[in-house]
Amino acid sequence: MSKITKQIIQKKHGEAIIKKSENFVKEALDKNELDLLNLWYFLNTTQGNEDFNSLKDKGIYKFREDKKHFQALKESIGTNGFWPLRTSINKLVGKSPYSGILDDAIIMLENISTLDQLCVKRNPETNELFLVDKPLTGNQITVLKTILIYLCVLSGGWEWNREGASLNLVYPAPFPPLSNKFITIALNTTLCRIDSADSSKLILNQPNCGFIFGGRVFGTRFHGLDCASFVSYCIDCRESLSTQDMELVWKRLKGEEILINSPVEKVLQDFEAIDPQNFNDVQLGDIIIWRRSTDGHAVIFKNWISRDMQSFLAVEANRLDDKSKEGFVISPFKLYKSGFSTYILRKK
Repeated sequence: MSKITKQIIQKKHGEAIIKKSENFVKEALDKNELDLLNLWYFLNTTQGNEDFNSLKDKGIYKFREDKKHFQALKESIGTNGFWPLRTSINKLVGKSPYSGILDDAIIMLENISTLDQLCVKRNPETNELFLVDKPLTGNQITVLKTILIYLCVLSGGWEWNREGASLNLVYPAPFPPLSNKFITIALNTTLCRIDSADSSKLILNQPNCGFIFGGRVFGTRFHGLDCASFVSYCIDCRESLSTQDMELVWKRLKGEEILINSPVEKVLQDFEAIDPQNFNDVQLGDIIIWRRSTDGHAVIFKNWISRDMQSFLAVEANRLDDKSKEGFVISPFKLYKSGFSTYILRKK
């Protein structure tokens, strides 16, 4: 195969990866909108004669009670349990100096006076979701979904195994074994329930707008992903890789004699390692990975936005603690980050 032919094939492959990742961004927005509207319609038809302010007060009280419950569960679990559960509980109760979903829900609900104000709309020109007259951030979409779920449950007739089963972006994070005391505490919250597929398991249903740390694909269901699972899905990788796995793939392909795990061994032949110093070699659809000893991030390269080839646009799944970014988004990045090593992989 000639070099030119290989470049043409690789370009088409990169275009397909970007198209799939950008479709994922749009699909997440569509599913968020559908979830929010379905919840609002259910609430609108079941609220009955109850005064909205009365229902709102019940919601605010329940958010405060559940925060106490989740703080107790957080202390009980400690370092046990998988990342999706532990980080989701942190997201609910907050982690200094940032407030959590439950406190944010109280603030949003306190500023709503009618049920109509909880009905989301989409701007056809910008494709943004709006609440009243303000565009919703990814974090606010998550908060609004949580509010609607709570109010639907409080209004009566809403069940996780029925109405909840049709929601898309709700991640079923399993708990580790708990004492009877903490099982009771968990089941007293609105978001925890016994797994309908396995009555011996307790799960936390974490509403989100696309990103869950440690999240993965569940067959064809769309529950929420983390950065590496999102990248793995978009490039049709045979294994769902972590950023650490991606780092190991790059190092092994560059000839480093290091121990690798089974998922990495399976996919080595599917990738090409690109030298991050060779800016001109970076192509559409390449995977940019940043790693340090404790964590990392991975994105899909879209295009350069600076002449020195140091800044670029990429498609990613992400959530920042300061709430400025959450979900599947297209974002600007610097090729090098202080304290991180940069790696570039290309799916063959």
